[in-house]
Amino acid sequence: MQNEHPSLTCFSEEQRQAAMTKYQVIAPYLRSEKTLTVIVEETGIAKRTLQYWIRDYEQFGLTGLIRKTRSDAGKIHLDPEIVIAIEQLILKYKRNSLTSIHRMICEQFQKQSSQQPSYYQVYMVSQSLSKSLKKLAHDGPKAYENQFDLIHRREARYPNEIWQADHTLLDILVLNERSCSVQTKPI
Repeated sequence: MQNEHPSLTCFSEEQRQAAMTKYQVIAPYLRSEKTLTVIVEETGIAKRTLQYWIRDYEQFGLTGLIRKTRSDAGKIHLDPEIVIAIEQLILKYKRNSLTSIHRMICEQFQKQSSQQPSYYQVYMVSQSLSKSLKKLAHDGPKAYENQFDLIHRREARYPNEIWQADHTLLDILVLNERSCSVQTKPI
């Protein structure tokens, strides 16, 4: 279990400071100076929360007091059909706000007696869509090309179809019999 809690140096200064703040709250209890009830009355922190902090500190030290991030943070926990329906509504309606899209999706899945997504889940689906896809769906291919495609693309249908010549004057270098170079004017 020690692998779950790396050393304090792996965490940011803010995380270490937050852990120290938690420790300062539970330190009087650990030194048997105060009871948990007194600490609850003084700080307003729930007794169960203090018990978790004490347990984590006794098991892992200060690293146990650092807030853990969820392994599934940022993932959307919805049925694929709901995600697809949300994406379709977002791409179909340009001018509608996410609130109205959330309302429409809830009405749609309420009729089916299905799970209704929260506003945050609709927001997360919206954020997962690429800007280029939204531009294409809302403004059309011309606006998409103007913003996301190359400015000018040339393609040849067969070899040597496209030739490029730059009109830069070149210097001519002439060697005489002594292998000395004589520079002449550009032509």
